Amino acid sequence: MMHDTLFNLCVISLQLIYYQNRYIGQLSDEQASVIIYANDTDVVINCLYVVSRFRQFYNRVYIQLDTSRFLPLHLIADNLGAQLCKFLPLFHAISGNDIASALFGIGKGKMWKAVKLVGCTAELAAFGEGESVEMHLTDSQISSVKAVVMKACGADHYDNIKEARVGKFAQKPRLDRLPPTESALDNHILRAELSCLMCKQSYKGVTDFDYEDYGWKDDHGVLVPVTTPHGPFPQAANHMIKCNCTTGCIRANCSCLKHGHNCGLLCRCKGPLGDCQREIID
Repeated sequence: MMHDTLFNLCVISLQLIYYQNRYIGQLSDEQASVIIYANDTDVVINCLYVVSRFRQFYNRVYIQLDTSRFLPLHLIADNLGAQLCKFLPLFHAISGNDIASALFGIGKGKMWKAVKLVGCTAELAAFGEGESVEMHLTDSQISSVKAVVMKACGADHYDNIKEARVGKFAQKPRLDRLPPTESALDNHILRAELSCLMCKQSYKGVTDFDYEDYGWKDDHGVLVPVTTPHGPFPQAANHMIKCNCTTGCIRANCSCLKHGHNCGLLCRCKGPLGDCQREIID
């Protein structure tokens, strides 16, 4: 249901070459070459894993991005090495792909620097590998993922996500600068697990996943991501948010309006006793 159709077609084409080489006999260089027409990062990452995983069965594999640009996956896989290619599906999901959304304000570059500083590539690359596959990350691997996220958020000097949110909010009360809530991050990690397993198990034909075990829920026949059961901040902290409006708080950029509460004396408008023109929210 959630499978990327384009990626499935790419995997099928790679599987054909794999089985022809392994069970029918070594193909010529021309026959063992594959060109995949795609312009999607998910397809590139996932096919790169498959090519690296069975490198001995492929001579040349390219992804054609447009009329003149080709990505030589066989050369990229050789240069990156097997371990890094095994790590990329999980990294791509954690940092944001079609199944697991990106963390707000944290791009792949910042996330990659955090991974290098934490030094967890080998540990996380092992997820989804081997004959007896673990269907979820271990506690140690989850701790490594959270350490990467906290490093990327500039909050690695705190002991955990909760302390990081409190500490960073005390420094600057802006919700867009905070790390995700712990429950939101846990569900994000679950969706990243699913994305990684869909990639690493696809060549085996394993597609029957229980999506509700991986941060999704059924909403009237439609799969939707599970969000955090808690609000982004305690309701008691409402009074700490104030606006800096000078035009009667009628514009959409009013901080108090964004968070759904009334302006007060701490606001520049001074609330109902001052220049605020908004209706009072009961």
